[in-house]
Amino acid sequence: KADIPHIGAVVLANSRSLMMSLVVQRSRSQGAIGTADLVSLRRLAPHLMRALQLRAFIGAQRAEHNPMRQALTQLPFGVVFLDQELRILQATPIAERVLRRGDGLTLVRGTIKVQRHGESASLERCLGEALLTSMRRGTSAGDAIRIRRANGKSPYLLLVAPLVSDL
Repeated sequence: KADIPHIGAVVLANSRSLMMSLVVQRSRSQGAIGTADLVSLRRLAPHLMRALQLRAFIGAQRAEHNPMRQALTQLPFGVVFLDQELRILQATPIAERVLRRGDGLTLVRGTIKVQRHGESASLERCLGEALLTSMRRGTSAGDAIRIRRANGKSPYLLLVAPLVSDL
């Protein structure tokens, strides 16, 4: 059984996307957390927040200057990477513009949606198969789907392909 009757905490971040706090625990033998301890935690909090901000900034800079990302940005078509919940992880500028237009394809709560029901079912099927393959539970090599545009221009051609990690 754990002997942790004394706990002190400082909230570092509290938003829809991030909840972070610094927690200090003490056993009975170490005694209660006092005012001086809480003052020290509060003094430390801004420095920890700055360290987290710097880490996020450096990570974003690395991603932005990644040669693969730069190559994808130069392609004459859009590229989108999705997570396991089929939400967008990254999108090239062309893909972002297409999704913002809402002409056949749109973004709803971070996921790509199509406006026509039949096309929606096809896209969901292809994405589901690609997801299973990326998790090594399927064998789909991917598929191409035509998405008609509301403005009557040439349809979009979506190529859905799984990415399988070497890990």
